Order: sequence, then structure tokens, then C-alpha cells
Amino acid sequence: HPHLYNIEFTVLDKLAEAAKKYEVFAAMNLCNYKMIDFALNHPAEVLAYACKHDYPHLVEECCEYALQQPLSFMLKLLPPHLRMAWAFYHEQFVDAWTVSFDMHEKGHNTLNIYGDTGQECSEWKTFRGDLASSASRRRMILVLSDVKRYFEDFQAMKPSRCCRDVLDRWKAMLDTSLKDIKPFRSFI
Repeated sequence: HPHLYNIEFTVLDKLAEAAKKYEVFAAMNLCNYKMIDFALNHPAEVLAYACKHDYPHLVEECCEYALQQPLSFMLKLLPPHLRMAWAFYHEQFVDAWTVSFDMHEKGHNTLNIYGDTGQECSEWKTFRGDLASSASRRRMILVLSDVKRYFEDFQAMKPSRCCRDVLDRWKAMLDTSLKDIKPFRSFI
């Protein structure tokens, strides 16, 4: 039987559809696993294929890559019956970021060895601005897909103790919000 090492996506897509149509089970299985390799560069197409043929593991696998695409891009490429589901799924991530970001808009007081000094931390505005700028450059969804690494990057900048404490609380809040996010298949 043929190998699929250097197959182009357009060929794989047609082969996968044909294998499914004619129920060539060995080819269906092989195409299904090969589709994962294309989830990064063709997230909407792979997601549509996975939904159409009810491959839940493939749906979950490519959602991470699909979330990295702009919402408008995904809505153009997804078939009509998946567009609303994708919009609802995507909105959960936007809400998680917005709520957590807004809650950390205000400054906080500095700390010393005796506790709260009662003076506003001058570092936070700059630090929060850097966080916001980085999140918008890397797309907020990417930040949410790897919250731990994102906050570790900022911890490496050696913020003051008070800012570290706020960052830890912010990360914990995002982690909790992300655990509450429903999987995409629940909207289908």
C-alpha cells in the first residue's frame, strides 16, 4: 500500500474523503492520523473534516491550532453548520482573557518586609502595559494556550515582589477560567 510521507494536503483531503466514501478502513485510519500533521497549517479544513466524519480526538487536536487563527479567517473557511459553534467556543477564550485582564487593570501597593507600604507600585503600569502589548502581539489566544510559559517569561524579567504576587494570582485566575472552558464538540 502507498505511504503518505510527502503527501500534499489537497491530495490527502481528497484521499480521505474517498476512503471514507468507499469505506476503505485501512486508508481511513491512515488518513485520519495523517490529518493531524496538517492541523497547524490547515486548521479550518482539518477541523471541518474531523467534525464531518466524527473524529473527536482529531477535533480536539486541531482546535488548539485553529484558535491561533483570527476568528474571521476561521469563520470564512468553516462550513456553515460549524460557524456558530466555533464563534461560541472562541468567545469563551476571549471572555477568560478579558475578565482576568480587566481585574488586574488597577495598580497595587508595594510591599516591604513589614507588609503593605500603602504606596502604589510604580512598576505595575509599565509591567501590565508590557503584558498587554505582548499578549496582543502574540494574540491573546496563544497566551491562553500556554499560560504557564507566558507568565514564566514575565517572571524572568525579575519584577518586584508585589508584582510577582499579582502575577501569580493572575495566572491562577486564568488557569481556573481555562478549566471551565467547554470543549468545541459541546457546541456542535
